[in-house]
Amino acid sequence: MESIEEEEYVFFRTASADVDEALATIRLVDSTYPVRVQYALIRFSVICYMRPFRSANTKFLHAQQAGPRAKKIKLNECSIPSALIPLHTELALYRDSTYAHTDIDKRNPQLSYWKDSPFEFPIRFKVVESKPLHIHQSRIVELYEAVARNIASRLRSFEDDVRTNFKED
Repeated sequence: MESIEEEEYVFFRTASADVDEALATIRLVDSTYPVRVQYALIRFSVICYMRPFRSANTKFLHAQQAGPRAKKIKLNECSIPSALIPLHTELALYRDSTYAHTDIDKRNPQLSYWKDSPFEFPIRFKVVESKPLHIHQSRIVELYEAVARNIASRLRSFEDDVRTNFKED
């Protein structure tokens, strides 16, 4: 890529695809499915949604010129309507503590010893989710849709510049 604008456009296209995947997945959740299936779909949608908000490695020219610390790119939270930031923050906590990582301090495992049991050393985990997310499915869809609209708006503003400055191989 030849310019910062092209690089940003590519990033926003990727971010758009991630949020679209999150939306498509959350819309698959159906109350007739077993709860475990519903939760699996919600968790996957949260992971997809959060991808653009987490620092990602890049080989973009402008990042390489700016030095090692700038070799990361992410979507900032100005893409989120202020009324939905608490929900976004909650989803980020779930994603960062249990959905995409195994944070032992968040899970608070309790090791037991059951001498005469086939499960001699069972571990119980504290539930990280303070409330079941399937109850909030419509608000999660609202959040994803709002972020998707904001990304689409940014993409439209990039497109004229990219069309004008794009150099064919």
